[in-house]
Order: sequence, then structure tokens, then C-alpha cells
Amino acid sequence: MKILIITHEFYPIGGGAGKAAYMLSKEMLTMGHKLSVLTCNYEGYSFIKEDKINFYTVKGYRKNQFENNIIKTFLSFIIFGYFKLKNIIKSDKPDIILTFFTIPAGLLGLLAKYTLNVPYVVSSRGSDVPYHTSSLLYPQIKPIIRLIWKKSEKVIVLSKGLEKTALRTYSDNNLFKVIYNGIEIPIMNLEKKEKGGNVIRLISVARLHPNKGLDVLLKALHLLIQNYNIQLTIIGDGPDKKALEQLINKLRINDKVVLTGYLPYEKVQASLLDSNIFILPSRAEAFGQVFTEALSCGLPVIGTNTGGIPEIITEEVGKVVPVDDVNALTIAISSVIDNLDKYDPNSLRNYAKNFSWENTAREYIEVFEKVLERN
Repeated sequence: MKILIITHEFYPIGGGAGKAAYMLSKEMLTMGHKLSVLTCNYEGYSFIKEDKINFYTVKGYRKNQFENNIIKTFLSFIIFGYFKLKNIIKSDKPDIILTFFTIPAGLLGLLAKYTLNVPYVVSSRGSDVPYHTSSLLYPQIKPIIRLIWKKSEKVIVLSKGLEKTALRTYSDNNLFKVIYNGIEIPIMNLEKKEKGGNVIRLISVARLHPNKGLDVLLKALHLLIQNYNIQLTIIGDGPDKKALEQLINKLRINDKVVLTGYLPYEKVQASLLDSNIFILPSRAEAFGQVFTEALSCGLPVIGTNTGGIPEIITEEVGKVVPVDDVNALTIAISSVIDNLDKYDPNSLRNYAKNFSWENTAREYIEVFEKVLERN
């Protein structure tokens, strides 16, 4: 099968969508399919690519590694991407197109279907779903999103929670297919993590954005340090960094918190392996891939009851608490700390294997095969 992936972000640029596009393309190559990728090339940033994938780029614009200059990037990708797309389809002759995000890539998929006669599938990542976050943009362009979804062959969503939100925009259950994001499983035997010098090592990995609820975690930490010897590491960068630094100063927990900034995946994984508990009290989350990544490193996890997080976290692997509830989060962290010996790292990793990229890629291919059978 010849597959064209269209995405304005490709690993290591951007967040989960860029990583997913990269990992899926690798797995699909391994499965014997031919891949082409149309993405953005950003000044000062480079992406990782496989030799056997045909790469095509148009100019994009970024404020930093995680934040687009949205209007300029989207317009550039749609306008110049369409002219590039015509040449790609002529030369590579893809059987099907997979777009990451409804906007802008899904719009190119729509144009390809009507002018170039190539079917497309949308991988909706969360931020492009109206009402999933507090964004005012996507509810305003609902008619465009609805049209892109309606004319697609299938819309893949990351969780049942995200599907429920998407149905508020387009009420056809048959259109949507839930496929969870995959993860890379460390190849190692994990040992019980000792509390180094009786210090309990908490970790969170996230883009520093209000949606991630890291302010709630810091307030819970402020309460917990009265009873526990805790160190919290927060890995990531983003627009909320200054506000979080101010809150850390206000709570006087500077000696208990380390903000590392952005780290490459290998260092993130090493930090996870060196920690005791993973926590991320998100206010909105399409899936919560970072929870499965933490589980694959043998960590119990604590998250909130939003998006796909409750679909990942069972009582055996961690705790789920209400959004924006500092007291509930404090109690949950205390419970996991007090019962840390009950969480076997290898059992947690084995649970995480349910979310491998191999399984995820296989589910995508099954969708594609059904689409091509219909066409």
C-alpha cells in the first residue's frame, strides 16, 4: 500500500502528533508499505526522517519548538502545500492519505479528494476538536471542521472521551474510530525503585501550558512536603513557564522543584526510570500518551478524569482524580506513596505493552484496507 502522511509537525518538532506521525511511518515501513510525508520545514529546526520515506516540505513558522506561529504556518501549509501535493500524487501515486489534525492537514486531504481523486482519513489529535479545550478558534470554524470530517473516509480519535466530544460537532458514530497512541517499550527488566535517601522522586512531563494543570500539582506538593520528603521534576517548556516559576516562588518550594526545560526523549526516559511516581493533573487531554510512557518505565501514574486518561489508568496502575481538585490530588499522591511497594514495575510495563506502536500501526492499516475495499 502507498500511504501519504500530511502533517504540519513531524518529530521532534511539536508535540504528540509529530511523534505519532514519525512512529507510525516507521512501523508502516516495517510492515512493507511505501510512505511519503508532506510536512513543514522550520528555520532553525530539523526533523528526524527515515531514508526510505519520500519527504516533501513547505515553509512553516514557529515561535519555538512547541508553538507555531499558527496563522502564518497554516496559510503557508495550505496554499503552498496544495501545489506540492499535486506533484506528490503525480509522482508517488498514493493509494490513501492520512492527515494529522483536521486543520490544516485535513483541508489538504479534502482538496486532494475532490481535485486529485485520492481518499483521505483524518487523525484528530484533540486540539482540533471543538470544545475539547478552551480555544475559541475551533468552535468558530465548526462548519469547516464538519465538512472535512464528513467528506473523509474515517476520523480516527485518540480516546472514547475525545470521540464523545467530537460527536458534539458531527453526530455520526460510524464516522469515528478510536485508536490509542502507541509508545516505545524499554527493553530491560525493571527493578523495584528504592527511595534514594528516603526522598520520593515525583516527575511530570508536559508542555508548560495551563491545560496541563501543573499549578494544581505545585499546590498539592506544597501540602505534601509537610509529611513527606519529596522532590518534583517537571520536564518540558511552553508559554506557562513564567507563571509556574512565580507560583513556585510564592509557595516557597524552590528547593523541592526542578524545571528542566525541554529534554530529548532519551533523557526523558532516563528521568522516568530514575523516578518513583508520575503525575499530570491535566485540565484537558485527548489521550495522555505520557501516562503510558511512564507506565512503560515502571512508574505508577496519577491523572485526572478528562479525555482518555481514565481509559488508561486502572486502580492497579495508579489513581484518577477530579480536574482542578488540589485536595483530591494530594490524597491520591499520599496513597500511592504509602503503597508504593504494591506497584510492581514489570507488571506496570507489561500493562503498557497494550499500547505499543506496532499495535497502533496495525489498527491504522486495517482502517486503510477497509477504505480501499469500499473504493
